[in-house]
Amino acid sequence: MNPALSGAAPAPPRLPDPYTGEPSELAFVARDNRGLPGAFPYYRSPRGHLFIGTVPDNLGDHYAGGYQAIPATEAELATMAEGDAYRLDPVRALVPEGDFLEIGSWIGLVAYSAKRAGYRVHVLEREQRCIDLLQGVGINAMRTDDPAQALTESDRTYDVIGMWHSIEHLPRPWAVIEAAARRLRPGGLLVIAAPNPESLQLKLLQEHWLHLDAPRHLHFLPAAMVEEIGATNGLTLVERTTDDILARIVERDAWNHEAFRQVRFLPIVSRIWRRVAFGHLSRKRRPGGFDGAGYTIMMRKDKPAHKADRIETLRAMAKD
Repeated sequence: MNPALSGAAPAPPRLPDPYTGEPSELAFVARDNRGLPGAFPYYRSPRGHLFIGTVPDNLGDHYAGGYQAIPATEAELATMAEGDAYRLDPVRALVPEGDFLEIGSWIGLVAYSAKRAGYRVHVLEREQRCIDLLQGVGINAMRTDDPAQALTESDRTYDVIGMWHSIEHLPRPWAVIEAAARRLRPGGLLVIAAPNPESLQLKLLQEHWLHLDAPRHLHFLPAAMVEEIGATNGLTLVERTTDDILARIVERDAWNHEAFRQVRFLPIVSRIWRRVAFGHLSRKRRPGGFDGAGYTIMMRKDKPAHKADRIETLRAMAKD
């Protein structure tokens, strides 16, 4: 716990959850792990929603350089996308074709893999350079700072809508889930992968957790909240996991980052720490628990009941 950082103005001890309105306690105050100035308080609601207290006015400065270099050619993009193609495997098993939307794609590694797999791919993204890149390779990419509004104003529907580690960047992620549910066709799939606020890593590392990524990550929705929003909007849970390939990569990266942070001046010790100490900590996760570093949730849009089924339901109700 770190309720204050030296030189930072004291953060309020509690704030209302911006989604539920519940009083939420100060969890810790974090710094930007890229070294930019600022102190950023995070709050945790009684239901486990972790959120930033105040979004900095200069948030765009904290994105300078992005997360990956923007490829200059389609060949470079194709090479980079090969390493992320596994993210599409569970989607293809359930919805093998159709219209595919990725929200917050950045350079579009999943979107490009979906295009190569035969989907008709669309993207909502705020970085214009990425929009230009994706349009250049035949992907229908639209620039927006407000995906919820873009979805609400559109009449287009999709068979798959995915957010792979982008929902935590959005100022109103619950509104995006609601709008995405409305834009799914019956039987369509919503996929959300995000850092897990119930993870063992966050409990141990607190404000030093790599995937807190202050102040770029604004909201960490617990899985139960994501599923509840989905259910309220006609979605049925298909799968939830913190142990898929992506979650294991996310977990490994955070342990490696913490090893470097702790012993960055002792590379030999750092290597031992990564292999032994953090490997041991990873095994401390609860068997069958939901405490991996990241989660993936898949929910499906309910199909309307067949006409004959609806008639039988109405008859049964009439008898009661």
